[in-house]
Amino acid sequence: MPQPLPPPLSATDTYLLFSHENLPAGAEQALELLIACLGDSRPGTWLAALRQRGWLQGFKAETLYAFAGQLLWHIDLKLSEDACVEEAAALLQGWFGFIRQSDPRQLNTEFELLQQSRERSASALELARRDSAGQPFSGLDTQGLQALRALLEGLPGREHGHWQLPAVDPLLLADLPAARPQPLPAALKVSDQLPGARQYAALYLRWHVPSPLRQRLHAQLERALQPLQERCERVSVQLQFSAAGEYWQLRCAGLPAAVLRTVEQALAVMLEPPADSWLPCSTQPPALIPIRALLKQLPDAVLGARPAPVPACNLTQTHLDNLWQQTRWHGLATGFDDAALNAFGTVLQHCPGQGSAPGPLPAWSNRRWQHAEVPGSEHALLLFCPLPAAMEAAGRLLAQLLQGPVYQRLRVELQLGYAVFSTFRQVEGVGGLLFGVQSPHASQVQILDHLLTLLRRGVTLAPTARQALAGQFDEAAMGNAEVAEWAWQTYLATQPGRLDALRRS
Repeated sequence: MPQPLPPPLSATDTYLLFSHENLPAGAEQALELLIACLGDSRPGTWLAALRQRGWLQGFKAETLYAFAGQLLWHIDLKLSEDACVEEAAALLQGWFGFIRQSDPRQLNTEFELLQQSRERSASALELARRDSAGQPFSGLDTQGLQALRALLEGLPGREHGHWQLPAVDPLLLADLPAARPQPLPAALKVSDQLPGARQYAALYLRWHVPSPLRQRLHAQLERALQPLQERCERVSVQLQFSAAGEYWQLRCAGLPAAVLRTVEQALAVMLEPPADSWLPCSTQPPALIPIRALLKQLPDAVLGARPAPVPACNLTQTHLDNLWQQTRWHGLATGFDDAALNAFGTVLQHCPGQGSAPGPLPAWSNRRWQHAEVPGSEHALLLFCPLPAAMEAAGRLLAQLLQGPVYQRLRVELQLGYAVFSTFRQVEGVGGLLFGVQSPHASQVQILDHLLTLLRRGVTLAPTARQALAGQFDEAAMGNAEVAEWAWQTYLATQPGRLDALRRS
């Protein structure tokens, strides 16, 4: 018997819980397909209907329990304050009813491609877990399709809303789009650090944006890119658009063909955002704990960026057009074969701004003490000690030797707080030692004093430490994202960028 929708918790945070019993075999994988349908925010879907009304702020659905024909799962839906929760629930029932009447084979076609994408991006631990549970990344078999029908019959459904099943997402296709090959722009450097056999590629684009409107326009473009970012997250593609100082950065990583299609769509949005993205938006991002807030501001601090007055005006497409005329860009591609690079030559013909070379690294002549306004009552401190690029290997070795002593002294013995770490970090092309502490009782000055006292003691070089660290920088032992990010940071540092050279040093 179909179950009624549970009552929401609040007007903005709606938590819906669903339970099922006596489902046939294959129900857990059938629920994976259903959750994939619910997470699709393209036009014609439930999430698209919520976004069109200006209500959607966040969505998450996941399985909580699955055993012997029993399923427990939930939807965590975040809506705007002016949203009608009852209408959102009615639309969900309408979407359930529409899916129930749809051809399950059509649903399964995209789900199979989605599973293939998930398998390519899954960690070794996740692959092992699914293998031991007998749940491979695959589409539904005949038994699974029967379980899907039974699952849908147990959900509330009605005729409400106007729905359409989107076609298979092009971001799931492994073949390159047909395009006339064009030479790559001189502003794009190609790195061979990611072998093609990995079937993982990354593209970094970086713009120098001197316009005083860059902060406000970055927020507008972030909002405009959100639907594409949701699609990317669903199909295991990483798309990030960030800002630091006078720079904007776009990073896209995943299956090479998917990266190519994603970047093409992202650049089109960045050149001319949809009309609704220019509407005022009062939504504020959730507050971060102090140490995370400092980490978010670290790139600005490394660049020496200072807050600048932001002109007050109603932003329009003309402001964005003028901004792009003033910008210069450069980038890095890694993991792409020749065919994909030829296709990228066509895509980057539409990259906004003028091509250029990387600029000089920020200069560090002495110590800097930078205070950041962050929420929360606890104290937090980041200590970043930059090193010349030629000393990266020595810096990484020192950071590894310091990890144990820093944690033992500050976290265990002094009990300064729960957020205590030390590492080597590359930020905006600048590598260095990074220490972080968040404490409910020690002040920033006290934290710094404890750190400096510890650093004055020095460290003991264990005979095996150098060899162990070198093994971590064997390309075959590194993760895809780790190799790509190292290549990008080394490129920003205007260094040759060879992992084998770092390992030998």
